[in-house]
Amino acid sequence: GSGSTFQMISVIFRKLTMDRVKAEGGSDERAMREAATDTAAALGFISAIGAIGGFFIPKAFGSSLALTGSPVGAMKVFLIFYIACVVITWAVYGRHSKK
Repeated sequence: GSGSTFQMISVIFRKLTMDRVKAEGGSDERAMREAATDTAAALGFISAIGAIGGFFIPKAFGSSLALTGSPVGAMKVFLIFYIACVVITWAVYGRHSKK
Protein backbone atom coordinates (compact mmCIF):
# COMPACT_ATOMS: atom_id res chain seq x y z
CA GLY A 1 0.00 0.00 0.00
CA SER A 2 0.91 3.64 0.17
CA GLY A 3 2.49 3.20 3.61
CA SER A 4 5.18 0.96 2.16
CA THR A 5 5.80 3.52 -0.59
CA PHE A 6 6.42 6.22 2.00
CA GLN A 7 8.83 3.93 3.84
CA MET A 8 10.74 3.17 0.63
CA ILE A 9 11.02 6.86 -0.23
CA SER A 10 12.56 7.60 3.16
CA VAL A 11 15.13 4.82 2.81
CA ILE A 12 16.01 5.71 -0.79
CA PHE A 13 16.38 9.44 -0.14
CA ARG A 14 18.49 8.81 2.95
CA LYS A 15 20.84 6.47 1.03
CA LEU A 16 21.17 8.77 -1.99
CA THR A 17 21.78 11.83 0.16
CA MET A 18 24.28 10.05 2.42
CA ASP A 19 26.23 8.82 -0.63
CA ARG A 20 26.20 12.28 -2.23
CA VAL A 21 27.29 14.15 0.90
CA LYS A 22 30.04 11.64 1.70
CA ALA A 23 31.31 11.85 -1.89
CA GLU A 24 31.53 15.62 -1.40
CA GLY A 25 33.55 15.07 1.78
CA GLY A 26 30.76 16.00 4.19
CA SER A 27 30.22 14.63 7.68
CA ASP A 28 27.69 12.00 8.75
CA GLU A 29 25.83 14.69 10.72
CA ARG A 30 25.48 16.89 7.63
CA ALA A 31 24.40 13.89 5.57
CA MET A 32 21.66 12.94 8.05
CA ARG A 33 20.45 16.55 8.29
CA GLU A 34 20.25 16.91 4.50
CA ALA A 35 18.64 13.48 4.16
CA ALA A 36 15.92 14.47 6.62
CA THR A 37 15.26 17.72 4.74
CA ASP A 38 15.21 16.07 1.31
CA THR A 39 12.96 13.27 2.51
CA ALA A 40 10.52 15.66 4.16
CA ALA A 41 10.31 17.79 1.02
CA ALA A 42 9.70 14.78 -1.22
CA LEU A 43 7.08 13.27 1.08
CA GLY A 44 5.31 16.63 1.38
CA PHE A 45 5.15 16.99 -2.39
CA ILE A 46 3.99 13.40 -2.87
CA SER A 47 1.32 13.83 -0.19
CA ALA A 48 0.05 16.98 -1.90
CA ILE A 49 -0.26 15.14 -5.22
CA GLY A 50 -2.14 12.34 -3.44
CA ALA A 51 -4.49 14.86 -1.84
CA ILE A 52 -5.22 16.43 -5.21
CA GLY A 53 -6.00 12.97 -6.60
CA GLY A 54 -8.27 12.28 -3.64
CA PHE A 55 -10.24 15.41 -4.53
CA PHE A 56 -10.07 15.35 -8.33
CA ILE A 57 -11.18 11.77 -9.01
CA PRO A 58 -14.49 11.91 -7.09
CA LYS A 59 -15.11 15.43 -8.42
CA ALA A 60 -14.55 14.24 -12.01
CA PHE A 61 -17.01 11.38 -11.54
CA GLY A 62 -19.55 13.73 -9.96
CA SER A 63 -19.21 16.27 -12.77
CA SER A 64 -19.49 13.58 -15.42
CA LEU A 65 -22.61 12.17 -13.79
CA ALA A 66 -24.16 15.63 -13.41
CA LEU A 67 -23.45 16.67 -17.01
CA THR A 68 -24.08 13.42 -18.88
CA GLY A 69 -25.75 11.06 -16.43
CA SER A 70 -22.88 8.62 -16.91
CA PRO A 71 -19.34 8.19 -15.57
CA VAL A 72 -18.03 7.47 -19.09
CA GLY A 73 -16.71 11.04 -19.60
CA ALA A 74 -14.57 10.83 -16.47
CA MET A 75 -13.33 7.39 -17.48
CA LYS A 76 -12.26 8.72 -20.89
CA VAL A 77 -10.35 11.59 -19.27
CA PHE A 78 -8.63 9.17 -16.88
CA LEU A 79 -7.75 6.83 -19.75
CA ILE A 80 -6.15 9.69 -21.71
CA PHE A 81 -4.26 10.80 -18.60
CA TYR A 82 -2.96 7.30 -17.89
CA ILE A 83 -1.88 6.80 -21.49
CA ALA A 84 0.00 10.12 -21.31
CA CYS A 85 1.68 8.96 -18.07
CA VAL A 86 2.78 5.70 -19.69
CA VAL A 87 4.17 7.52 -22.73
CA ILE A 88 6.04 10.06 -20.59
CA THR A 89 7.42 7.33 -18.32
CA TRP A 90 8.58 5.31 -21.32
CA ALA A 91 10.16 8.40 -22.94
CA VAL A 92 12.06 9.34 -19.79
CA TYR A 93 12.95 5.96 -18.30
CA GLY A 94 12.17 3.21 -20.77
CA ARG A 95 14.11 4.05 -23.90
CA HIS A 96 17.45 2.46 -24.45
CA SER A 97 20.14 5.03 -25.06
CA LYS A 98 22.31 4.59 -28.12
CA LYS A 99 25.96 4.45 -27.12
